Amino acid sequence: MRCFTILPLLILLMSTTPVAHADETDDLALEARQIIKEFRTRLKFTINVGMQDAGIPGTIDGCAYLAPEIAQEISLHEGWLVGRTSLNTRNRANKPDPWESRTLMSFEQQHADGIDLESLEAQTVEQDQQGRRFRFMMAIPADNECLSCHGTEISDVAARKLGTHYKQDQTRGDEPGGIRGAFTLTKDLD
Repeated sequence: MRCFTILPLLILLMSTTPVAHADETDDLALEARQIIKEFRTRLKFTINVGMQDAGIPGTIDGCAYLAPEIAQEISLHEGWLVGRTSLNTRNRANKPDPWESRTLMSFEQQHADGIDLESLEAQTVEQDQQGRRFRFMMAIPADNECLSCHGTEISDVAARKLGTHYKQDQTRGDEPGGIRGAFTLTKDLD
């Protein structure tokens, strides 16, 4: 008898909880991918210009100063919170939150299981006291540009320059073809 009194209550609760519709999340995921494409393009350009102008130290300066500015500019323009994170962060401001940590660990496992890095992405809709928000992450492959400063073998010049920017650097030791981290985006839905 008790089961019959709880069932209507559950149905009522489920019907009053706002959720995102599949069409809405599909559109948001598409928008997030476009923003990541813009961010990735601008970030690679910044890294390449830094390398041409001042070698590895210029690249490190570009990542330290310009990458956060690019993310902030895109965030303001697009209405998303845009950033990067990793299980091993260089900048404390990029430390993953619990959902990002779980997603990054899932990416690592999927990659170990042979899933192509370019297809690793995740999305969720969260709700709490602050409202609803859409979250999206896409893996960042450790390519040659990344490995100059994040790889197993970095130059003494890079190590010294990194030491001036990041006192608690944990991001060395990436392997070619591995996961460097992920782009992470959030958009308020309310």
